[in-house]
Amino acid sequence: MIKKILNSAISFVFPNMCLSCGRIIDEDKRLCDSCQNNLTVIPADKRCLKCGLSKPDCDCVRHIYYFEGALSVFHNSNTARNIVYKYKFANKKHYREYIADKMIRIIKEEYSDIKFDVIVPVPTSLKSFVSRGYDHIFLLSENISEKLRIPISKDIIGCKPFGKPQHTNDYSNRFPNAREKYFVKNKTDAKTVLLVDDVKTTGATLDSCARCLLFAGAHTVYCVTALGGTLKKKVIKKL
Repeated sequence: MIKKILNSAISFVFPNMCLSCGRIIDEDKRLCDSCQNNLTVIPADKRCLKCGLSKPDCDCVRHIYYFEGALSVFHNSNTARNIVYKYKFANKKHYREYIADKMIRIIKEEYSDIKFDVIVPVPTSLKSFVSRGYDHIFLLSENISEKLRIPISKDIIGCKPFGKPQHTNDYSNRFPNAREKYFVKNKTDAKTVLLVDDVKTTGATLDSCARCLLFAGAHTVYCVTALGGTLKKKVIKKL
């Protein structure tokens, strides 16, 4: 009875709110019905096995990637985008449990026959770490590591401290920018690596990090992200 009263008091002072829109919702939910309906998953049967995007958006015709395969849980839109961007930019660090759980689910479903030796988070630049106050990719990777019981390493690849952010580049510049941004820190004995990031757009960041991992000694790299989307090439009209 006392526990029930305490829980009721806590719920009154700190009500459970939708992760996306902030509406008050039932204690056993994470999203309101409206936001839940706007949560767009990338279906497994409609996903390219290599780049991880929906088949109409497949990027494999443009690039030969260094990673073996990539998975993204949600389309980069609506509810999913709100949740991940609040986690990334609005100091909602507790959102990582929800996001990591969704990523774990897809790893178990689609990488079930793969034995990973190590989880590697995409490195965050010093500039991004200082502005946010935390390494959001590492926190996600920690949750995944703990629940899947796979060791995690930040010591294999690194990120230059003040490189140009990927989102400021157009399509044609993202791959060369990512190639300059990441580097090998140490060699590794890990053969099969799970590379973790929050968002996949062109795949340039994952591709550059996978390349570094292969140079560091890994044999195969698979990737998982929370969001997946595309960045269309700009069409220049001739006058």
